Amino acid sequence: MATEQTVLNVMGKALWDPHPTGTDLRARQLAAALGYPLGWRVVRTIEEQCIVDRIYSARSDMMWVHHEAAMQAAEQLYHDESLNFKGGHYLPRLPLYDKGDKVQVLYEGEWWDAKILRRKEHPDGFRYQVHYQADNSRQSGVDEQLIRHRPAEKSPEEMATELGLDGWQAFSTGKNKWKIISSSGKTYTSKKAALSDYLNDEPKDSGEQGDPPWRTTGNDYLGRHVLWVSKHSVSARRTVQVEQIGQVTGWISETDVDKAGEPGFVSERTNQPARLYHVVFEDDPHHPYASHLVQSQDLEEYELLECLLSEDEYPPKKKMRK
Repeated sequence: MATEQTVLNVMGKALWDPHPTGTDLRARQLAAALGYPLGWRVVRTIEEQCIVDRIYSARSDMMWVHHEAAMQAAEQLYHDESLNFKGGHYLPRLPLYDKGDKVQVLYEGEWWDAKILRRKEHPDGFRYQVHYQADNSRQSGVDEQLIRHRPAEKSPEEMATELGLDGWQAFSTGKNKWKIISSSGKTYTSKKAALSDYLNDEPKDSGEQGDPPWRTTGNDYLGRHVLWVSKHSVSARRTVQVEQIGQVTGWISETDVDKAGEPGFVSERTNQPARLYHVVFEDDPHHPYASHLVQSQDLEEYELLECLLSEDEYPPKKKMRK
């Protein structure tokens, strides 16, 4: 009696274990714990917060989704392996995705847009080859559990409205990365800059607007050039480094105040009024990563010095032909 109770406890614990099997070995172990014959597999997944079991016999062409029906079939197959079961409890192994489906793939904790290129059936389920749109790369052997249908896409106008930019257009170019187009056609890659111009209803890249206005004289860094380097994830497996040359067009003094009498800029580093420099970058629509280019950047003095180019570095000197 004690032995029977132990077996029941083991089977009960295995039956309600909320963890997916994941591998073929785990599927065979679960099948054995539930009392299925040697070579059988129970592939467990969690779908919409429900445990879903697919029971496979040692013959790859047979699958059940109901344990009672599978147990009855196992008993009959034990006596006659030539039997072929068909009916309400016997279902073919069906894939969740087809070639050409637009999906998202989970990689290192993030979901990436992709497209199904191929599908191949394995003993423990289906595996897929996918194409990542962001950098035109491919990945093979992706488990079905790491794929989901792509959420319905919102229009650029709807995305802009969610950002607080009514009448504009917004395109997501990656995690927390944007390409935003104003009603006048101006393009932004910084959500902060877009919101600032939207609220003020005027561009600031000339270096003359703002509260307080940008100073355009009285500083040795005006007209100097900087090398701005940023890194961006363009797919689940690749990060690119983007370099831009910008020019200092304006600055705010630590003594400047706005219309309300508040400091023009307070450093997050020192929590004290500080100088701020406005750097403008040229548009380059033919750049291979144009969607990641910034139009302008506001830098504290220590940040400016970290990327400031010397007169020997800019403009770049032409090499003499020999």
